Amino acid sequence: MASNELYYDAMTREGLLLFILSRHFPERLRTVPSEVFTTMAQRVTDDHYHSLSAGATLLALDAYAAATEGAARNLSIAEVLKDKKVRGLALPDGLFPTVKFSDQAAALRFGNETSLNTYYLIEQSGFDRKPPTQAIKQGLEVLREYTDASGKPLTSLAMGQQVDVHLKFRGLKNDAVYSVALVDLLPGGFELVVPTQEALTPFAAEGEEGNWNEGYSGWRCQVCVGNTNASLQYADMREDRVVFYANVSGDVSEVIYRIKATNVGKYVVPPAYGEALYDRSVIGRSAAGRIEVSRP
Repeated sequence: MASNELYYDAMTREGLLLFILSRHFPERLRTVPSEVFTTMAQRVTDDHYHSLSAGATLLALDAYAAATEGAARNLSIAEVLKDKKVRGLALPDGLFPTVKFSDQAAALRFGNETSLNTYYLIEQSGFDRKPPTQAIKQGLEVLREYTDASGKPLTSLAMGQQVDVHLKFRGLKNDAVYSVALVDLLPGGFELVVPTQEALTPFAAEGEEGNWNEGYSGWRCQVCVGNTNASLQYADMREDRVVFYANVSGDVSEVIYRIKATNVGKYVVPPAYGEALYDRSVIGRSAAGRIEVSRP
């Protein structure tokens, strides 16, 4: 895929075209093939979108809904309960009406009284009851390991002890992958350790040789410890995770940061994962693990 196609792809072009037709030439909407909307829905289902194409699609659908005002009132939804009873659900007004269905629903029934195609999306949130044990390697490989200060792998430790988190990743494509977001969730009972200002890892400026430079006073990774060979642009510290933004090559890159055990117990270590922001076919995920924290 050419670099410019990462941003100006088919979904972006078709979204902008539909937006222009809906906003300025609504009389021509009846000539738009139904396959256009089916393709849009399929791309969303398959995760083949990014921030720009999603924004263009939202603009298009908003303008299309305004040009076909009143169509939403002819839509309906009902849940078919486990005892075969049917219970209607009230759809609110809006471009994308959202309604919750109960855990007693065995099926959903959709109604459409218009000649326009309609689409639905079911969302769920929460965590997997069984953590994934298989890694995902779709253009990106992500590995994560917990070690002590000497580099020895850890599966158990005492409360209050600090752990070095080694996040390793590499691209599996021929070309470099740009603008990759790497997300590493912390296990329950752990907190992030933020180094002192003097211990922060500096990075080389654009075009400089090497990974870091003592004289470079630009952006520094707020949580990284030790030397890193990763091409990082930013690190986002959050309460339950760290998000790194990087460019990825075929060589193995590594980021090291520290966490601290604050509670006693046995914890699931969530998998670390990453994906390219502008190429949704690039996805990588490590396997989940477990770690035990005992009393000191």
